[in-house]
Amino acid sequence: MSRLPRRQAGVLLPISALPSDFGIGDFGPSAHKVLAWLAAAGQSYWQLLPLTIPDNVGSPYASPSMMAGNWLLISPELLVRDKFIPAKALSAWRMKSATVKYHQVTAAKRQLLRLAFHHFLETATAAQHREWRRFVRREAEWLEPAAWFLGLKRAFHGQPWWQWPKQFQSWPIKNPERLKRYRPQYEFQTWMQWQYHRQWRELRRAAKNVGIRFIGDIQFGPPLDSVEIWSRPELFLLNRRHRPVAVAGVPPDYFSKLGQRWGTPVYRWSGHRADRFRWWLTRFRLAADRYDVVRFDHFRGLVATWHIPASHKDARRGHWVASPGQEIWRRVRRGFGGRIIAEDLGHFSLKEEKLRRAWQTDGTRVWQFGWSGLPHNVHAPHHIPQDVFFYSSIHDTNTTLGWWRDDARPYERLHVHETYGRINAVNWAAIVAVLASQADGAIVPIQDYLGLGSAGRMNRPGRIRGNWQWCLPRRGLTPALAHRINRLVRSYGR
Repeated sequence: MSRLPRRQAGVLLPISALPSDFGIGDFGPSAHKVLAWLAAAGQSYWQLLPLTIPDNVGSPYASPSMMAGNWLLISPELLVRDKFIPAKALSAWRMKSATVKYHQVTAAKRQLLRLAFHHFLETATAAQHREWRRFVRREAEWLEPAAWFLGLKRAFHGQPWWQWPKQFQSWPIKNPERLKRYRPQYEFQTWMQWQYHRQWRELRRAAKNVGIRFIGDIQFGPPLDSVEIWSRPELFLLNRRHRPVAVAGVPPDYFSKLGQRWGTPVYRWSGHRADRFRWWLTRFRLAADRYDVVRFDHFRGLVATWHIPASHKDARRGHWVASPGQEIWRRVRRGFGGRIIAEDLGHFSLKEEKLRRAWQTDGTRVWQFGWSGLPHNVHAPHHIPQDVFFYSSIHDTNTTLGWWRDDARPYERLHVHETYGRINAVNWAAIVAVLASQADGAIVPIQDYLGLGSAGRMNRPGRIRGNWQWCLPRRGLTPALAHRINRLVRSYGR
């Protein structure tokens, strides 16, 4: 696998956070304006959060499908441009909010897209219908079960699959005749995935034209109420009722004294071996098709997974179970031409480091974690190696300014002052340190460039509600800010 280009810079900014008249950012004009701003700021990367469908509280890491795209990101304005919906229909769907209100947005966007779908069925050309059907056939391996799952879930009022009528609780459905009445829901889901695909491909082409590469996340595992568990239960450690025997998480760490109990089923690796890791091959093929660089979330899970007994309420009493990361890679690398960043956060043992080297990935480091004062802190700016992506903060931490004001411990403040002296703007001290480091990649969340405090935080691990809602101020990406960033990027050879 080829190495990532040296000394590149980028911005972490979720699509959902872009300014919008429809309650949530999307692939439309606002995203294209961000591309122009990133190019003016001298950036090479636009890093995103997962583009999968979020759960009911907005988390893209707990998606009902790990392969289907987030239809909430479909741009109504581009649907009008492509004549899939009349322009006059848009005014009724406009909503302005300082944050993403997922329940409100989901209901409104679904109705708007259903209107567009019916308009398409009535007015689309034969060529457009053929394009849609070609997409469905090409992506059938993952799209067919995903579209049926999402369609049935909608038909059964959002209930989890184990509360559906018994004949629909597993896939494939034994009597296909039972699906006939739900066929319109299935067709609507495939159409939305096609629209998502069309608009995302257009944005990627525009990014390529201005020299911007997309970094996209691939999550480690799915939640229980997902198409993966419903359609492929043999790949997960479940009992006879298809309920988890154990769930995934991480032991107590910096983020939580109780650890993190994600509640997601863990893999039954014997099932993946029997399938010759085909499910993983499909996931990586999709990731390579959608992104220029893949950030693999919780890469450590490919070495071992923290198994928590399903009956336990927190993650303290779990244990590590080995994962076949080397076997997966031997299968994946043959058909995967993309590049990978391992979300390792520097906490790797020799086994994890060996796997990262085998996968030829770049690691990750975070400036906020670098101030323990310990001599071998791998996040300290003077210890940052070349083969990592160095972040000022990440989506799971506070913003840099919020960390400094609200979270930094006294000894961390002391070490920051010993390094930088008197600081007027700690976010810019972190930004300069990241850009000046030896790291191949330097990524700064847009909140740090904007100097936002804790109100700009994207996620608080361990908290269920109130996350993933932050939105970029409409006038946040100014030419003056782009000019300042560009000067810094050039100064540090990025």
